[in-house]
Amino acid sequence: MGKSRIIDPDQVVLIWVTRGIEYFFLSFRVSEMDRHSRFDQFLNAMGLEMICKGYLLAVYRTEYEGLVEKKAIERIDELAKNGAMMFKN
Repeated sequence: MGKSRIIDPDQVVLIWVTRGIEYFFLSFRVSEMDRHSRFDQFLNAMGLEMICKGYLLAVYRTEYEGLVEKKAIERIDELAKNGAMMFKN
């Protein structure tokens, strides 16, 4: 059996924020190709959501920092799914 990896919080945040920026870029490309498409609005919303969740994962990094890969991924998923609740606190 292989050794479990430890998840790097900086890498987690970088992935979420990068994905958000990619969604923003795609929204601009879609709006250039088809001005009547509403898909660009969806991509804008997704980009903003990914960046906000990346921010939350950076703020709450101690919640998954140092956990083995499986546990860290479970905690990251939980934090990302409950992101809106954290903004209320």
